[in-house]
Amino acid sequence: MSIEIEYLEDFPEALPIVARWAHAERGHQNAGHSIQDVESIFRHRMNKSEPPIAVTAVENSEVLGMASLNIRELEQYPQYEYWLESVFVGEEYRHRGIGKLLVEKVTEIARNLGLREIYLHTGWNEEWYVKFGWQVVDRISTLGHEAVIMRKVVAA
Repeated sequence: MSIEIEYLEDFPEALPIVARWAHAERGHQNAGHSIQDVESIFRHRMNKSEPPIAVTAVENSEVLGMASLNIRELEQYPQYEYWLESVFVGEEYRHRGIGKLLVEKVTEIARNLGLREIYLHTGWNEEWYVKFGWQVVDRISTLGHEAVIMRKVVAA
């Protein structure tokens, strides 16, 4: 069995699954968003040539996780244009390296688009991202939680 990273645009049957997971895990961060709202947001990321772009991890036609390259995620950081976002792996598929594969694919997409750097914000997993070359650029409080802004240079 081999894990493939597919563009969400090429694997649209993943859309309701990843929307349901995102809503269940992170819906509290976007109070008022329904599963349909999340699905609509992710549908907008069904692109291959320009951000926003979403990818999904698939094994034997089973959806395992998702990650996105998005534009201007946080309004308070307009100088940071491109962001790694919506990285998650279904609970039963965790600890198999799938998150790393998803982040690597988004990084590769950013590099292939000629981007110099990408950013992310997270309230957890800071150490995990540091292991893969991400650097802390700021610490913030957002949505009532402490979070960190990180950057990765992706230019070759």
